[in-house]
Amino acid sequence: ESEEQFVVTISVHDKQHTQTGHAFPDRFNAPFTLRRGWNDIDIPLDRVKNAPAHRTLDLRLVRELSIFAAALPSPRVIYIDDIYLRK
Repeated sequence: ESEEQFVVTISVHDKQHTQTGHAFPDRFNAPFTLRRGWNDIDIPLDRVKNAPAHRTLDLRLVRELSIFAAALPSPRVIYIDDIYLRK
């Protein structure tokens, strides 16, 4: 609904990340700019799997997908329509 674009971050972590202290470099974390209207975000699963600095993220044991924004000057409304995994 907003005329102004803004950045959201998408984060994905697995069970091992939860058990080892939630370190930032141990998960997938990437910013995406949203503009007014329909936005398609396509994240290759290999990118998620290979995101941790010192290991491979286990896609069979994903525990959380987060979409968040920080330090926005005012509240924003986003509508999420279709999230799916694709090889």
